[in-house]
Order: sequence, then structure tokens, then C-alpha cells
Amino acid sequence: MKRALSDHKNFAIISDIHANLEALQAVLADIDERGIQDIVCLGDIIGYGANPKECLDLIRSAAASR
Repeated sequence: MKRALSDHKNFAIISDIHANLEALQAVLADIDERGIQDIVCLGDIIGYGANPKECLDLIRSAAASR
């Protein structure tokens, strides 16, 4: 069952990833280290960078595991 954001004190907001896989991996690792369970993605996952498919797959995987 999905939880409402209001059920938690902390959540992360990410956006403007632009297919930058290395940066996305670093941000998600930091979010995990902080114990944050809820992530709001505002968009711009794919775009200018070299890894659009990998970034989209990673976002989908992170969403499914939370």
C-alpha cells in the first residue's frame, strides 16, 4: 500500500536529471544514506546526457522498491 507523503517527516525532491547517470546514482545513494523513503521526481529525467535509458530504468526501479 502506498503511503501519503504526510505520513513522513522527510522526503526528497529530485528533478532535472537530464540523463546524467553518475549524478543520479550519487543523489539516490545520498537519499538512501539519510534513510529517506519517499522521493518526489519533478521530471526532466531524460534529455541532454548520455544515459537516458539507464536513468529512466533507475528511477523506475527506485520507485518500485519504495
